[in-house]
Amino acid sequence: MDAHNALVEWKKARLNLTKAIQIYKAASTTLETACTQALYHGTKALPIDDACLELDSQSSGLVAEENSLRDTRISLLRLRNQSKRLISINAYPAEVLARIFFYAKRFCYSLGDEREFNVLAEVCSKWRGIVTTQPEMWTHIDVFPNSSLRMARVFLERSQDLPLYVHVVDRSETSAPSLHVRRVIQLLEPHMHRIHSLNFDAQGDRMLQTSMGLLLEAWAEKGPATATSLHFYRHRGKSVYYPDLVESEEGVQETHVTPSNVFSSIRTLHLEGVLFDKQNPVYRGLVDLRLHGPMRCIVPMATPLDPIISAFDIPVSLLADALAASPQIETLKLSFLNVTPEEGWHSPGPIQLEYLKVLDISGLDARSTKLVLALISQPNSSAKLSVGLTFYIHDAFEETIGFFSRSEVTAVYRKDDVEHLMLWGLPKPISHLLVSDTAVVERQSIMIQQAQEENLIPGPLNFTPIPHLILRSCMFTLEALVELIRACNTQSIVFDQCTYLGERLPDEGGEMEGLSMDGLATDLSLSCPSVQCIVLEIGPVVWPGANLFQGRI
Repeated sequence: MDAHNALVEWKKARLNLTKAIQIYKAASTTLETACTQALYHGTKALPIDDACLELDSQSSGLVAEENSLRDTRISLLRLRNQSKRLISINAYPAEVLARIFFYAKRFCYSLGDEREFNVLAEVCSKWRGIVTTQPEMWTHIDVFPNSSLRMARVFLERSQDLPLYVHVVDRSETSAPSLHVRRVIQLLEPHMHRIHSLNFDAQGDRMLQTSMGLLLEAWAEKGPATATSLHFYRHRGKSVYYPDLVESEEGVQETHVTPSNVFSSIRTLHLEGVLFDKQNPVYRGLVDLRLHGPMRCIVPMATPLDPIISAFDIPVSLLADALAASPQIETLKLSFLNVTPEEGWHSPGPIQLEYLKVLDISGLDARSTKLVLALISQPNSSAKLSVGLTFYIHDAFEETIGFFSRSEVTAVYRKDDVEHLMLWGLPKPISHLLVSDTAVVERQSIMIQQAQEENLIPGPLNFTPIPHLILRSCMFTLEALVELIRACNTQSIVFDQCTYLGERLPDEGGEMEGLSMDGLATDLSLSCPSVQCIVLEIGPVVWPGANLFQGRI
C-alpha cells in the first residue's frame, strides 16, 4: 500500500476511534450514574457488586490499551518530526542542533527558573537524545535551598569533564555553616578542579562568614588554575564582609591571604557587600570589576537627586592598586559605596586604561566621584567608551572636566546633582562632556535662565559636537532645546517620556503647563529642519551600553 492510501485508511480509523471514544465515554457516564442512583436508593446490592467486579477485571486491559495508544501517538510524532517542511529545525545535523539548544536554553536561579532545567529534552525523543548526550547542556549548576541534590549530581555526571559554572544560593539565618552549604561542599569537592566560575548568593540577614569561608577555602585549595570568574553577593548584610579576615588565638582579627592559583586567574570579579584585602591576587589582571554596597547599608533617598549615603567603604588605595594591576580592564562599575581617602596616601595620577569600554559610577557621591575620576584616563577612541555618572557641577567639577579632557568617550549616561539643567546662551554645563557620539540626559528641566541667578559655573564658549542626544524623563522648552541642538551640532534627538513646556518659559508668575508631544516634531522642524526627531511615549530607549547602566551589577 502506498503512503496516500495508507493515510486515507489511517484517517478513517482515526474517525472511528473518535466515535468509539465518544460512545465509550457516554456508556461509562451512564453506568456510573445508574450505580450511584442504585446505591442512593438502597437497591439490592447484587447488580452493583457484579458491575464493580467487572470493572475490576477490565481495568488492567484499559491500562494496556491506554499505553498502546500513547506509544502509537509517540511513534507517529517521531515520524512527523522527520518532516523538513513542518519542523525545519530538524533538517540540521545533531551537532548544529546541539549548539542551537545550548544558546537557547534558559538557566540560572537568579532568572527565576528554579525548576526549569533543560525543557528542550521534553519536546521529542530526537531532541532528548541530543540534549542528554551533549555535555555542554549540563555545565551550569544551580544549587538553591530546598532543591534536590540529585539533580545536581545528574548535571555533574552529564557534563563529563567540561568546565563548570556553579551558582550556590543560601538563605540561612545563622552565622554557623548551614547543613545545606555543608552538603553542597561535600557534593562539589570531587569536582572543584572543574569549577571555572563560582557564584555564591547569600540572601539571609546574617553574615554567613563560615559558609562563605568554607566554600571559598575548598575552591581555593582544589580549584583550577584557569578559573575565570567569581561572583559574591550579600544583599542584606549590615556591614562589609572580608573573607581574608581571620581571628587569631588572641581574638584579634588579622588579614590572611591564602596563596591560590585560582584567585590569580580570575578575570571577572563581581562583589556585593564583600571585599578582599588589597594584597589578594584576585584584584590583578581583571577584565570586569563590579563592586556594589549591600542594600541594607544604603540610606533611602527622599528623591532621586538626594545624595547617596552608604556604610560600605572601600579605600581608594585598593581601587588604585586594582586598576594599576589590571591594564586590560574593559568594565568598571561602582555603585552605592564610599571611596575613602587614606592618610598619607598620594594619588598615582591618571592610570591609562586603553581597553576600558564601560565606566559606571552614577551611584557614587561627590567625594567618591572625584577620587575615581582622578584615577582614570582612557585615550583610546577605538574602545568606544560609554560612561555613566552623576554630574556634580559644584563638588566634582574640575575632576569631571579633567577626565573628559584626557579621555575618548563615545556615549554618556548622565545624571545631575541639581534639579534643573539651566542653559544660558551658548556656554552650558553639558558642553563639558566631551562625547564623540551619544549623550543621555535624565530627569532634567532644560530651560534658559541667567547664569548669575543660578550661581553656576559657565561652560566653554565652544561646544563639542554631540551627534546623538537622548533626553529621558526631562522637561524642556522649545527655545532651550533649539539652543542646545545648535550648540552641540546635534543630528538626531530622542525624547523618552518627556514633558514639552511650549516655546519658552512664561513671564514671572505664569504657570507652566505640559503640551502634547505630538506637535513637537513640527515645531522643531521649523527651527532645525535637518534634525531627526524621535518621540517615545512608552518603553526604554535603546542606546549604546544601556543594559550595562541599568539594573543589577
